Amino acid sequence: MELSFRAKSLNNIAPILSGVQKKLPAFLQLLVERILRSQLACRFLKGALWVTFGSVISRGLGLLASVAVARILGKERYGEIGIIQNTVVMLTTFAGFGLGMAATKFVAECRNSDPLKAGRVLALASAVTLATSGAASLLLFFAAPWVSAHALSAPQLTEAVRIAAVLLFFSGLNSVQLSALSGFEAFRAIARINILCGAMNFPLMLGATYYWGLTGALWTFVVTAASNCLLTQIALREECHRAGIIYSYRGFWPERAVLARFSLPVFVSGLSGTCADWILNATLVKQPNGFSELGLFNAARQWNALMIFVPGMLAALTLPVLSNLRGEGNFSQFKKILLFNSFLLSALAVAVAVPVACFAKPIMGLYGHQFAAGWPILMINCFYCVLYSSSIVVGQAMWSMNLVKEGVAFAIGRSLLILLLWNLLKGKGATGMAWTYCLTFVIQTICLIPYVWCRADRLFHSGKQPPALLIGL
Repeated sequence: MELSFRAKSLNNIAPILSGVQKKLPAFLQLLVERILRSQLACRFLKGALWVTFGSVISRGLGLLASVAVARILGKERYGEIGIIQNTVVMLTTFAGFGLGMAATKFVAECRNSDPLKAGRVLALASAVTLATSGAASLLLFFAAPWVSAHALSAPQLTEAVRIAAVLLFFSGLNSVQLSALSGFEAFRAIARINILCGAMNFPLMLGATYYWGLTGALWTFVVTAASNCLLTQIALREECHRAGIIYSYRGFWPERAVLARFSLPVFVSGLSGTCADWILNATLVKQPNGFSELGLFNAARQWNALMIFVPGMLAALTLPVLSNLRGEGNFSQFKKILLFNSFLLSALAVAVAVPVACFAKPIMGLYGHQFAAGWPILMINCFYCVLYSSSIVVGQAMWSMNLVKEGVAFAIGRSLLILLLWNLLKGKGATGMAWTYCLTFVIQTICLIPYVWCRADRLFHSGKQPPALLIGL
């Protein structure tokens, strides 16, 4: 059933490409012709188009909302939103326990070959995330006075931290459900959900922030996250039904080896990075004018999301496609999609980062006169986003080649490097934070890319497939 559905979807995109091909230069016509001849390329491009369409609309609306919220709240209050969001991101990583990537990988690998296993892993990921998200939310809710007074040095944020605890619960669940949808390659459904939630968030955010300030903005995040969670659950049930996968909580515990052998390394890698980010933010707000400085950085970082969101979402396409190819034993196509994706993500990041850097001054001026002086931060972040986008595919390559220990070691090393550089640059406030991230990824790019591609070259020319990661457990 799923195969016929996928074939129908691929046939729908071919006429579109054929029509576009006639209006392109000769060298691009040749490229389109090669894509039309490749079912894998059409499959990848179809997902890319849906992801791009949904992300551009949802992120565009989110960016407009962030400009309006910054103008309403001012620099200091906008910085308070930044530290609350960063706290939720860090704890969402803890609550997710690396199960999002596990859901993507095992649903993609097993949805055709072993649907019963796919259903069990999906149920395991959902049940564990429900428990960890609930526990983390309750802990944050009751610890809110201590967190706001001691960790953030801002006792006035106790109520905001408690609202963040509710947001944390829905964010943790939603991260796993979206990852599972990626495993089904249900990118059209993801795009629709992103558009609906983005369209709902925009007017709610403006109205709630105008009338209720910071509290209104945070409750809007909660409503949007809860709606997103409901829609992704409905879409996930539909995909399971279409693929003949039984999504039930009965009998999922035998798959618990996934937690130790796959999710734990992913969890450690993700948590090390988010903890480092939170430490930087928490340290910055304790400095003189700290929340104002974080407000500047947060405004500039909103454009990071625009520059790296499409590359990040397209990278999310890579994991299910690669995992599915691994399950089919198609290693030559596995290699081709990795190489293609590395060029695509870098080019997309450059295409967005260059114009953003050229118009950095007027862009920051949109947030109000308090933010106008932050344009150098935005320019530094543009360079960072290009480096970050190029490193995403390298991370995918490491996981796909079963370099689990190396991946964890690089993630921890990157986090330690961030903390070291921040210790040297923290006196420069938001500008120092921007340079911390940028220099970290310069060093990472110099070290990581040659290492990974040397390992890949050795593996590809050995004639051996990389060992399967948890296949058959």
